Amino acid sequence: MPLLRDEPDFSALASPEEWARIQRISVARGVAPLVAYAVRSHASQEQRAWCDEVLTRSWARHDASLRQLEWVLNHLNSAGVEVLVLKGPILGRRHFSPPFLRRPSKDIDLAVRDCDLKRAAEVLIAAGYEPADSIAEARRTSHHLVLYIEGRPRVELHTRLHHNTRGIPVEEFFNRAARHELPGGTVARILCPADEILGLVLHFASDRFSSFFHLVELRRVWREASPDLRSDVVKKAVAHKFSATLKLTELAFNVYWSESFLPNEANVPETWLQARIKPALLDQMEANIYHASEGGVTARPFNLRLEGRWLDLHNTDTPTEALNGLALLFSVSWRELVRGRWGTVHRSGGIAAKPRAEAQKPPSLTPSSLA
Repeated sequence: MPLLRDEPDFSALASPEEWARIQRISVARGVAPLVAYAVRSHASQEQRAWCDEVLTRSWARHDASLRQLEWVLNHLNSAGVEVLVLKGPILGRRHFSPPFLRRPSKDIDLAVRDCDLKRAAEVLIAAGYEPADSIAEARRTSHHLVLYIEGRPRVELHTRLHHNTRGIPVEEFFNRAARHELPGGTVARILCPADEILGLVLHFASDRFSSFFHLVELRRVWREASPDLRSDVVKKAVAHKFSATLKLTELAFNVYWSESFLPNEANVPETWLQARIKPALLDQMEANIYHASEGGVTARPFNLRLEGRWLDLHNTDTPTEALNGLALLFSVSWRELVRGRWGTVHRSGGIAAKPRAEAQKPPSLTPSSLA
């Protein structure tokens, strides 16, 4: 935190123990490139070597992510499937300087209309990807269909803007989408500024308000936004019944940055568990996500996943929403137990996708190819 403030405090660099702790936590929490860039000119020669290694690796992964994104978009564009790019390296290009200071993405997030989901999946399967679930299962229990390919970023096809089945159907975002040209000349469609920030808020919520990187990213984009844009985001969130999400985000800004997220004039309705939205709740959420070790993430066992779902109820506006969430929880829990998958965590490359001889080879992502 002291190294990422507007006026950084570099005193910890003088202590080998503190420096080792900074390295460990910044890597675990996804802010190592930001820390490395902030401290490099104030660091010792040994510390600078670590900074250079982090920044070089982040640049390589950012560049590889951009090229893989462009490769995927070209496949979908050729098939006439319209998508919006969410977050990822494009967000880095627009809000971080240099762009690779944004944590390199482990996946490619794309918004696709529900009516185009099957066709988009078929295009990617033909290119070598394999779905983690059936389309019917993804529609019933989630906000996206996940597809894997060995050794490369997975693709997530979002039919809703995050937040599981409570997410906002993406159809409304296409008509007001913006455009961004990628280095290879492909023009990507992206969310308009208000929708983009709302998406970042919901994504921060999806990690139970515990991802420090997503908080840093949201704060960076939020501070660039005009008062009118901030007001528009709050109104959109309230209209879509995400008042609890706004209040928990406000709490996170207060706790971590000692500043407010919500504009003074914001009119956010109270929620049914309003009285429990306190710093201790954020502590519980963080402990649930990062239970294994300081900054470490492992597959959560059954009891912690149940506890996590209970904590998620605090992020609902009404008892009805909470009951709907519980119904989904019981349905998914039973399915996972029957299939023997409860307690597992899918990661990029976590499902060994079978190579397809007929699939077009994606662009090389090896470090040597980046020279």
